[in-house]
Amino acid sequence: MGIFLREISRSVWFRVFLLLFSAGLIMGGGRIFFQLGKVASGGLGIAISAAMLFLCGVALFATGLMLILFPVLTRRVSSAITGLFLPSAELKESVPMLSPVQGKIIAGRFEEALRELEQLQEQYPNHASICLVQADLYAGRLNDPQAAFDVLRSYLYEDARTPVEVCVQLVMRYTDLCLHGGLFREAVECVENELRRSCYSEQERSRLRKRLELIRRREIQ
Repeated sequence: MGIFLREISRSVWFRVFLLLFSAGLIMGGGRIFFQLGKVASGGLGIAISAAMLFLCGVALFATGLMLILFPVLTRRVSSAITGLFLPSAELKESVPMLSPVQGKIIAGRFEEALRELEQLQEQYPNHASICLVQADLYAGRLNDPQAAFDVLRSYLYEDARTPVEVCVQLVMRYTDLCLHGGLFREAVECVENELRRSCYSEQERSRLRKRLELIRRREIQ
């Protein structure tokens, strides 16, 4: 029943009906209110009733109006307040603490680093920086390019990207592995898929186009 009522309350027709209903009440209340001066002596009860009806009409009209405008107003006010008091750099998504992981990698504690990266992935799903560190660990210190290839491929074929600028680095790592293994078609398809996305800046798209040209030259050789 609750779900049904919520769906009705979100309906445009319901909000229009509520607005018209409220407007009718306020007009009726206002008409009575302006006629209070004609109330004869001893008609205080009628005057009070008329005033209460008018106030109810105003309250219902305001409620109906707020139900329609509230989502828009709250988004704009919230955005304005947030932008006023917080610099844009602080509005970005929080960044996972990768320094401890990198310290473990430098110290040769690779298994601990991998476990910590997995924990960070649960806390920060689809974060490109975590994927980048994990892929570099596999391809470098662990000398396991296939595992790095699988990690990068799995991430790049997901839709969620945070932050976008790091994804260009992932594409470079992935296509390097593709070229090393002779997977030219796979590398071309990867870059072409990325260029079809609208999330990249023009500078990032330029880097991707240059990488695509390089892959095609290497394929011809």
